[in-house]
Amino acid sequence: MQTLRALAADYAEGRIDRKTFITERRRLIDGIVAGEIPLPEEAPPAAPPPQAEGDEDITVDVAEQSAEPVPAAAPTAVAPRKSGRGAGIAVALGIAAALAFGAKQFLAPTTPATTAAPATNVAAQPSLVARFIAGNHWDETALLKFTEQWQALPEAERKSLRGTPAMSQLSDLLQTRFNEARALLELGDRDGALATQRRLLELAQALEISNERIDRMAAEWRVAIASPVKPGAAKPVAAATAPAPAATAPTVADAPAAAAPAEAVPDAAPAPTAATPVEAPPPVAAPSEASKALEPKPAATEQAAPESAAEGPSSPGCSAALATQRRPYCRDKLGNGTGGPLLAVVPHGAYTMGGRRPEEAPRHRVDVARAFAMSVFEVSTADFAAFCKAAGAGCPAQPWNEARLPAVNVPWKLAAAYAEWLSAQTHAHYRLPSEAEWEYAARAGTDTEYPFGDELLPTHARFSFQGPQTMPLAADDRSVNKNRFRLYHMVGNVREWVADAWNAGYVGASEEATARTAPESGPHVVRGGSYADPAERLRSAARGPGADEGDAFTGIRLVRDLQTAP
Repeated sequence: MQTLRALAADYAEGRIDRKTFITERRRLIDGIVAGEIPLPEEAPPAAPPPQAEGDEDITVDVAEQSAEPVPAAAPTAVAPRKSGRGAGIAVALGIAAALAFGAKQFLAPTTPATTAAPATNVAAQPSLVARFIAGNHWDETALLKFTEQWQALPEAERKSLRGTPAMSQLSDLLQTRFNEARALLELGDRDGALATQRRLLELAQALEISNERIDRMAAEWRVAIASPVKPGAAKPVAAATAPAPAATAPTVADAPAAAAPAEAVPDAAPAPTAATPVEAPPPVAAPSEASKALEPKPAATEQAAPESAAEGPSSPGCSAALATQRRPYCRDKLGNGTGGPLLAVVPHGAYTMGGRRPEEAPRHRVDVARAFAMSVFEVSTADFAAFCKAAGAGCPAQPWNEARLPAVNVPWKLAAAYAEWLSAQTHAHYRLPSEAEWEYAARAGTDTEYPFGDELLPTHARFSFQGPQTMPLAADDRSVNKNRFRLYHMVGNVREWVADAWNAGYVGASEEATARTAPESGPHVVRGGSYADPAERLRSAARGPGADEGDAFTGIRLVRDLQTAP
């Protein structure tokens, strides 16, 4: 006898199409409700995945911390079978709502539920919104898929979900993501930031989220995209001081189709390099009219910390003071005026380094005495090729023909040379991170197996989850969660070189976050695991010797020293 779960598995593995899945699911639910199809002995409810740790602000050794709201995991209840027809309805609707989201991605682990629910409780219905929030996927593909799943729901279900706390929370997260995109706009990533904001407004329109905050965001977006960019002038991106009346609510579709070329922003970071592809804004429908369902919050624009005289003329805003800011980003200029790597300032602090395997022992305390900046993403093939061309270095062949993918096959010495070249270009000091700095940045204040807890999911990293992966995500991909220091792909995607020579353990390791360069001969350490590795190798403490000539699984992430006091 076919079950709902088996049907979902067929859909997830591509054995049936979406139309067949919906038709067969409806047939099974109708049969269960009518009593024609018996419930299985163990009807497993879908357990929501562990909530993602995405956008918390963390300053290690500082008491005050903040975090984005994360939905509480609502228990999925199954009524006893002796309750009869009403229980069958509740179970069928609950399982169907959960499986509709789980199919085509992966089947979430299940745990037997023991709490009985009244026949009128439809607790699983909000899971579509709650699971989207917990999954923390905000790339274009995920937003389109969520929109399609939302529109496939019956109008009655959509109406019931609009009044849930999860939908209110999603509205809050839309504003948070919109503001984060504004930070990239202020750093010079104009096209990418405006495209991201456009997609968020599209989602709000599709979900019919109507409030003054959404209208304010739309008004801000229209000002930013319609305003010409003058050389040396700041982009006018401040939010409107008051929301537009409902009758004349601003629409995104009225804005010009193309954005002006990006220019440098005073007291922020310059535009990205010409070699870095930027995503063109897709067409978008107008967001809906404003309502008073949620309290409006004016959008705040935070500026980078003032430049320190000790940091050099080409390093605007790269200061240790940024570690305590809501948006701790900065970016240096290269010699040709284009932008260097996007950096996040990591605060100073202390942590316990090491893990449970022999090469990760003994566990020991490490003091990171000074804040430092670390590249938010791995070095892309395009950025590394620009270095090879400018420096006259032989660029290693790449296993894929895609400029945005991480640069791999990079020998350790060439990775170090890239850091030296960036230092000469920016008059700041770039280098490979020490192993202790890398683990500190990866953990981001956690002491769990992974930066996201004791379990790793595909929402957290690119790795071989249920089957082998053959290539990484783009270096600047944001479809997986960033850690609490706002660094992407610290585990998974590609492994990363560190400055340390390989030692079989931490015997004799310093309590300071300095690199161990002895022995001078022999391999260097790689950290973080890769797309081809299982979860075990992506643990925060996992380490191993890399092939110094480079391989298809190892890339680069750099540190920039900050000259100001922490």
